[in-house]
Amino acid sequence: MTVAYYKTAGGYYYKVAGGRPATRISKGEFEEKKERARSPECNKNLGTRQGDFVVGDKVRVKIKSRGVYDSEAEGIVERKLTSKKRHTRGIKVRLVGGIIGRTICVFK
Repeated sequence: MTVAYYKTAGGYYYKVAGGRPATRISKGEFEEKKERARSPECNKNLGTRQGDFVVGDKVRVKIKSRGVYDSEAEGIVERKLTSKKRHTRGIKVRLVGGIIGRTICVFK
């Protein structure tokens, strides 16, 4: 199941899990999840080329909401949406659970 955490422009923190509605969380819980997400096993040198990962790999993506990349999510790649061999901002993918975003790094 894919879980995403994000902060709104109004300063509220939310957690979205799978297809369920967003749940409001505390700033402390948001910061804790954000710190844990910055694990050393995520390779930031990977993710801009098609050969860096395959369907089924675990990746971290940036989610674009209303024209702004403001939240991140981790999950398993269900499908690659970018057709080019290389993309400077990251390959666009759909994660299991329906979240769409550009890859930041790949867990290997």
